[in-house]
Amino acid sequence: MNKPIYFLLQHLKIGGVEICITNIANVLVQRGYKVFLVLTLQDIELSNIDSRIRIIHLTKLHHGDKSIFYKLYRRGVSYVAIRRFIHKLNNTIIVSTRNEYNIMLSKYSNNTNIRIAQLHHDYVGHKGIENDFKLRYLNIDNFLILTDDVKEEIRKMVTPYNKHTKLITVPNFISSINMECNSIKPRDNIAIAVGRLSSEKGFLRLLDIWKVALSLSDCNIKLFIVGEGPERNNLEKRIIELGIGSSVTLLGQKSSQEVLHLMYRSKVYCMSSFTEAFPTVLLEAMSCRLPQIAFDVRVGPRNIILNDNTGYLVRDNDITTYANHIIRLMNDNIEWQRFSFNSYKRAKDFSVDNVINRWESIFKGEI
Repeated sequence: MNKPIYFLLQHLKIGGVEICITNIANVLVQRGYKVFLVLTLQDIELSNIDSRIRIIHLTKLHHGDKSIFYKLYRRGVSYVAIRRFIHKLNNTIIVSTRNEYNIMLSKYSNNTNIRIAQLHHDYVGHKGIENDFKLRYLNIDNFLILTDDVKEEIRKMVTPYNKHTKLITVPNFISSINMECNSIKPRDNIAIAVGRLSSEKGFLRLLDIWKVALSLSDCNIKLFIVGEGPERNNLEKRIIELGIGSSVTLLGQKSSQEVLHLMYRSKVYCMSSFTEAFPTVLLEAMSCRLPQIAFDVRVGPRNIILNDNTGYLVRDNDITTYANHIIRLMNDNIEWQRFSFNSYKRAKDFSVDNVINRWESIFKGEI
């Protein structure tokens, strides 16, 4: 009989981590596992959650007030709630999705449980996290990392301190390969970008890129930006400053199906992030036969995009080269078709079965 699986999350607002975890949970429950999503906050925006998955709220708190006092209060209440909950669990699989939860899982869970920690972001620049990996993950059984290169970095870092924890590469996956894109169809001259409107996603520099692209283009091209977040006002002001309002649309938050429909219409997917981990949105673009352009930041895009094959990796902050690649893909249909075909083929490397079978091997101790 399969052990029940508990995923520890902060919330189920729309975001990359939350979408990835719900996708995994949905597939696992379809394979016969009992799955629980354990939340420290009440916030839920995602709707594509299998009805057989049970959601457990540990507190009555919300994101709410962003003041430092509320955040400290929220952190303290959440800490106590998670510690109490972990103490109660026996003979289960516990999957933790945040560094502070990983530390508590190592400290408070007994060894009848399979203790799995995840890393969903690039750890560089996060104060103290390297010491956490070395000294505070000692009872974690499996530490799941999205890419091989980051796994090897962390392995070298922690091996002198921790001989117990297995470091395992497990990428994200696409919930389904989009068969609607099984054939190449005519596209509009649209570039699309999807993500939370926050500073690390680099949408302000995408607008600067777009200004250059417009100066290079002799046809009518459009940029759609999908998402909401704290940078929206700054983006609106920048659009006005650059005088590009007639060709740029901030579409706000859209459902997964709406995003896929927009990708079907578009010719280029644009990622402008300063930092990433393993952006599933690139896989979604690939499954829609949509070539991708991204800055070659430390990790993330380079682990997914095959340069000059499915899209382009651009030297970080090289705005002119990025803009030229946009125009090339808009205008060169032969190049676009080659990238489009290769993208769809690449997406299949991240199928549900390939990734979930790896999860199940971890549960069974086969890896």
